[in-house]
Amino acid sequence: MNPASIGVIYRKELTDTLRDRRTILSTIVLPILMFPVLTLGFGFVAAKSMQKVQREGSTIMLLGETNAPTLAETVRKTEGIRIIPASEDYAMRIGDKKLHAALEFPSQFEADVNANRQQVVKIYNFAGETRSQVAVSLLRRILGGYRDQLVEARLMQNGLSKEVLRPFESKEENVAPPEKVGGNAIGGLFPYLIIFLCFMGALAPAIDLTVGEKERGTIETILASPVNGVHRFHCHCGGVARLLRAHFFASVSGRNGVLQERPGPI
Repeated sequence: MNPASIGVIYRKELTDTLRDRRTILSTIVLPILMFPVLTLGFGFVAAKSMQKVQREGSTIMLLGETNAPTLAETVRKTEGIRIIPASEDYAMRIGDKKLHAALEFPSQFEADVNANRQQVVKIYNFAGETRSQVAVSLLRRILGGYRDQLVEARLMQNGLSKEVLRPFESKEENVAPPEKVGGNAIGGLFPYLIIFLCFMGALAPAIDLTVGEKERGTIETILASPVNGVHRFHCHCGGVARLLRAHFFASVSGRNGVLQERPGPI
């Protein structure tokens, strides 16, 4: 094996790489820009989408409203909830995204609750659908608040305070620097992203080594050239060195993109 011959092939491949716009974009530009664009872009879109959902409110159907007039009135007065008349096709409406959730009160709900008998309130929803889950979260907060009011009233009737249910509180306090917290959040994912970027960065050079030669009309010349096996081996080594260099630059560019989006130790 002649390192000088491999070096000649490598420099030739390096020159071809620097002339290829696709390789520069996939190896250097794309990894640097990908992380900031994806992070900021997805965060912005998610925030705007959630604000739109909250601004438009939730459409709710109350089933068995006469069984729980007090709680039903609380739901009606809650801001961000629009009540529509009850109907038997609530499941189809939820599936068609025309209704976000339906709240069903069982028979004799209020009487059983006042008599200290437990009842179950059902929330029909579309699992995985954003608007439906926002409605479910809102209904859970309403039901939780009403439940707390009942518990507090019962405790007061027995001369007890609501603090008897929570004899002590727990509080979490972070002692790690913010940069370490951010680095730990993406530390587990970072190696996989680097591997992905290495493959992405070397994809264009690998395609150029094969399809590119055919597009330029030089692959026939290479295949027909009267070279021995040693010279072919030198060509292979030079091409592999080019791909390894693309791997390296893609990983470095990807790391710089991560640090640009989230500065601090990784």
